[in-house]
Amino acid sequence: MANQHGGEVPSTTDSGVLDTLLASINTEGLTASSLEQSLSAISMRRDEVMRALLSKTNAACKNTATDAAATLAAEAGCAAALSSLQDRGLVPEGDDLLAQTVATAAQHTDVVAQLQNTLASISEVGAIAGLQQRLSHYDTLVSQGAFCDAAGVLLQLQQDVSTVAGAESTGTAVEERMQLFKEYVISAPPQYLVLDPASHIPALIPPTQQTGAALAQVWQAAAALGVLPNSLQNLSTFIVDNCVKAIIRDELLAIASANNATVMESPANSIASSALSAATTTRAGAARAGAERTLYRCFKSVCESALGSNAGLIRQLGMEYLWPGASGAYIAAKLRPAKPVEDSELAGFMRAGSLAIKLEEKAVKLGLWSAKIEGPIAKFVRQAVGRVLADKRVKYATAARDLLTSSAAKETTIVSGILPLPAKAPSFGSASASRALFASSDNRGTTTSTTVAATAAVAELHGEPPIGDVGPYAVSRAAAGLVSLMLDALGEACRSGSAALAQAMCGAVVDLASLLLALDPSTTDQERVLPYIAALRYNDCLHVYRTLCLLPQAHAPRLQSLVHPAVNFIAPARRVRDFGDAAMQSMVSRQRSDLLDIASELRNWKDLDGPGVIRCNKATRQLLAAFQRLTSVLHGVLPKYMFINVASELVNAVCGVIADAILEMGDISEDESKQIPNIIGLLTAPDTGIIATIAFMSSSMTRESESVEKSGLHGAKIEQNELAMACSQVARLKEVCELLDIPSREIALRWRSGRLAAVGLTKEQVVAMVRALFEDNEFSRASVNAILQS
Repeated sequence: MANQHGGEVPSTTDSGVLDTLLASINTEGLTASSLEQSLSAISMRRDEVMRALLSKTNAACKNTATDAAATLAAEAGCAAALSSLQDRGLVPEGDDLLAQTVATAAQHTDVVAQLQNTLASISEVGAIAGLQQRLSHYDTLVSQGAFCDAAGVLLQLQQDVSTVAGAESTGTAVEERMQLFKEYVISAPPQYLVLDPASHIPALIPPTQQTGAALAQVWQAAAALGVLPNSLQNLSTFIVDNCVKAIIRDELLAIASANNATVMESPANSIASSALSAATTTRAGAARAGAERTLYRCFKSVCESALGSNAGLIRQLGMEYLWPGASGAYIAAKLRPAKPVEDSELAGFMRAGSLAIKLEEKAVKLGLWSAKIEGPIAKFVRQAVGRVLADKRVKYATAARDLLTSSAAKETTIVSGILPLPAKAPSFGSASASRALFASSDNRGTTTSTTVAATAAVAELHGEPPIGDVGPYAVSRAAAGLVSLMLDALGEACRSGSAALAQAMCGAVVDLASLLLALDPSTTDQERVLPYIAALRYNDCLHVYRTLCLLPQAHAPRLQSLVHPAVNFIAPARRVRDFGDAAMQSMVSRQRSDLLDIASELRNWKDLDGPGVIRCNKATRQLLAAFQRLTSVLHGVLPKYMFINVASELVNAVCGVIADAILEMGDISEDESKQIPNIIGLLTAPDTGIIATIAFMSSSMTRESESVEKSGLHGAKIEQNELAMACSQVARLKEVCELLDIPSREIALRWRSGRLAAVGLTKEQVVAMVRALFEDNEFSRASVNAILQS
């Protein structure tokens, strides 16, 4: 097409221009090197031609645009008029001047339209040439290593090429370069690294400064192109496959060589694998086991060299790709084959797990993992150890359940007042010894730092059942076996040296104590308040309570170093103690009620000259028989201190009710004052009364189980004195009976001497008794006044 300057208008597509300017290249007969040089020269020549064409096109477009604008402005009116004439059908035909003028105007209008098309084509060619120039600039930036700027140019080209008509081939070239560039930045990072042949630790290819700068450009370009995750994943795969696995493989090969094992032929859980895993925890294996240190150096080098210590890149690489992959490879190669199945394998696995967890902690410090999230290695070790520890804990609980539900729960055995604790356990013979329960002193007598925190817990035990030597008492064989399980559990934990096992076994001890409370061998409430069953239940709880109190000190300081300086079992011990106390109190309340029902006959002193005497004597004999039976049941079961407590509580309840009944009598006849002491004397007599009966029964039972030299009557007398001191209401009742048979003046003298107050009588009670015993005369009034004025 000819323009107004007489030249041809270039094609509207860049491919037509290039085909016109450049002939096809014949490569026949060329070598590879000559062909490469020729292609390079042609490419350079193409660029020169394109630049020249662009320059001339711009100049032509400028001139043409100026002339065309003037022409179009001048001919606008003519074109409008011609169009109006054509629309009205007034265009003349023929050879006259007017017809020629109209024809010329029509031709001129066609020329103007062609000129407009030519200008549009020139503009398209200029835009395409601009895109080609920017594409060449992108190639230059890539060759210079300015990847970040190249990414920016390419992204902008990708946006602009869609706005230029006829630039399809340029758009295709841009997309091809974009795909190639993305593939490059994804795969490029490992290409900048070199691995040490011995340690497999990556480092930047020398010169490191230039390499590091180029790799930084790669990361920036990857971020700009949106392929940073792909690039980081590719680097992570490279590190895991070529560094992490190689480091672990070298260590395992060295251990396998030392133990005559073949790694490739030792699948998980096989004999060779177990031996190999065990070897990593031996002293020789530990001396060679530097995989964790080498892995740390590897990760540190990746963070500093490959990522330039960029915290954001380090976190993204570690959290999403590197640490999950590296920890997975580590677990598969080192931890899973050593995963414990039996108790004997736990110690070795925990040593290996400790090294692995330390490696993970270092990865957290490097920024490859978050400290707020449990790491894969820590989780695997916790679950593997937890499964074994849970099984072990269940094993102890199952053994305790079987004991407590077997016939051993109803069979008894006599235990010593001193618990069968380890040889190093201290003896608690004095009342003040319990204060040292969880505290030990050094050679200078000062409390050590590991026991200061336990002082408060120890103080809570003050005034509770003794934990020292309480003398022999009976317990069920189930309770004795339960204590043995507790001792075995903590003993095993301390021998293992494992903090996790120690904590689990402390939990097992608490479980055993809870099972004692949950599995009650009694089936009915009536059975639970029977003296023998309640006493045995109390003793079982006492035995376990004392064991729980003494266990921490028995295994000190090993247990404290593994669990906590103030480790104790105060809470479960208190629950066990409360349960035993409740069982004992229920039984005592039932026995008190039964005894007071019998003693109620001694609150009615009427008809003592007839059937009343028979009724009261029968009640006293029933009371003595009841205490005799109760002693025969409880003395052989309860420890001595508890037997005295129970016996004295019941005796005081009975004697106190009888004494109060006598003191409440408003009028006591002379016959009653003689009959009542005779009846009550059966209960208070030193040789045949309640205390003597209880002491004699206990003495008889002692002689059956011990030699005469060890017990005999001398032992019974000592116990009778102890009972007399505890049964204060017996002395009070005896004193009340004596007051019935002495003059009022003697009563006043006894009050003034303090004898009556010492047994618990009040001034009002003594005055009331004087007035009930004696008529109102000057002697009784004098005695009353003496009592009131003293």
